[in-house]
Amino acid sequence: MADDHNYERTISRIKGAIDHPIVDADAHLVEPFPLILEELREILGPNAEADFGRSRYHTLYSSTTAWPPMTDDQRRREWAVAPVWWGTPVNATDRTAAYVPQAFHSRLEQLGIDHALVYPSWLGMTRIPEAELRTASCRAVNRYLARATSEYRDRMTPVAMLPTSTPQEAIDELDYAVNVLGMKAIMIDSSVDRVIPKWAHLYDELGTRVCRWDTYGIDSEYDYDPFWARCASLGVAVTAHGGSRGTTLFQSVSNFTYNHIEHFAAAGHALARSLVLGGVTRRFPDLNFACLEGGAAWGVVLLHSLIEHWEVRGLPGLARVDPHNIDADAVIAQLEKVRDPVWKESALLSLLTEGEGDRLAPAQVDDFAACGAHSPNDIKELFAPRFWFGCEADDPGAAWALKPPHRLSAMFGSDIGHFDVPDMLSVLPAAWSLVEKNLMTEQEFGDYCFKNVVRLHGTMNPAFFDGTSVEGAARRVLPATK
Repeated sequence: MADDHNYERTISRIKGAIDHPIVDADAHLVEPFPLILEELREILGPNAEADFGRSRYHTLYSSTTAWPPMTDDQRRREWAVAPVWWGTPVNATDRTAAYVPQAFHSRLEQLGIDHALVYPSWLGMTRIPEAELRTASCRAVNRYLARATSEYRDRMTPVAMLPTSTPQEAIDELDYAVNVLGMKAIMIDSSVDRVIPKWAHLYDELGTRVCRWDTYGIDSEYDYDPFWARCASLGVAVTAHGGSRGTTLFQSVSNFTYNHIEHFAAAGHALARSLVLGGVTRRFPDLNFACLEGGAAWGVVLLHSLIEHWEVRGLPGLARVDPHNIDADAVIAQLEKVRDPVWKESALLSLLTEGEGDRLAPAQVDDFAACGAHSPNDIKELFAPRFWFGCEADDPGAAWALKPPHRLSAMFGSDIGHFDVPDMLSVLPAAWSLVEKNLMTEQEFGDYCFKNVVRLHGTMNPAFFDGTSVEGAARRVLPATK
């Protein structure tokens, strides 16, 4: 308890030193499943529980919350990825807050958080393979979250969870969440599983091992532009809260930490580069996107990687690597000076066969054609102003991202309610430690813990924070509206 008192004194000192509220871009409530089931029964009828129990979701996504009933040998034979096996912190006060909205609301004031964007915790429901059950489950979570937070909107804004296996199901739930439930914020998964056609006959046996990731932009199975357009017309920012645990390089059968580190960053990286290279941020310049819980350092790396690749793989950079542009006579003249006949003949053969595979290339080889980038500055404009990055409390990468020349929109997203915050009182002191360590200025701290999340949602919907405890301060951040 002494530590709690120390945290409380630190929180009081921080609040006294700043002149702005604290807004949490990514907090979580944990939905008790019996209450979700009540909503699901109203939507699907009395057999909802049985339908959910029969879903292939439980076998396709075995690495959810519990270790599968296997021996170690069986786990390795089937390569059953290590699960989370957690729920909420063991701290009784925090555990209660995670489950009970009234307790969560009271806890926020103690934490020094003036307002929180509250995400659900049953995030995997967006990947339920059965379409009717998937859409109904997402709706059940949204109905629960809207109802559970209805009395506490001064400090809590609930975030609706949208299924996105097709653009239409995403639009349907978006319209329901905004126009029926009155919700102002939404989230999608960072990707959708698509069965690779050649291996579809093995799907029942191998599940997601025969799937690819569809990240809505590059090589998507559907045109998601109608969904992006509907988000823009409703004034709703697109926030992505999906990971990559259990895929590719995140597949340990024994070590959850190995699977967890950077898996949110990897998912955000894939989504962001897909939306930029797929031209989504060009076609929808007024739509804001956020990738949560992965930090912001990957955003800095991605921005510079996009620019570096444009210099070679975009026009006019391709002209410098196109084998058709080789001056063969000049190369041959150089090779004639080579004394070793083996080297000379091998190099000549390579030169003659250099472009043989080009006839198999697609008609469009400019990787930046869809986004229409013509300069490094174009790349920056398609990326930096369009993306926001959720960072857990003391993430030093946030301080790096906020500084020039990148100036990316890093946001404080505590993740309270989940296992990686064992003491909710620690989050604001942890964020402030970046200032104490001289990694972040107080002005940057204001962007990190308040202004950037206001801009994410408020530039899409100037009334987003109306009726909340931060309404006046948020209005001062946003451009004046007519």
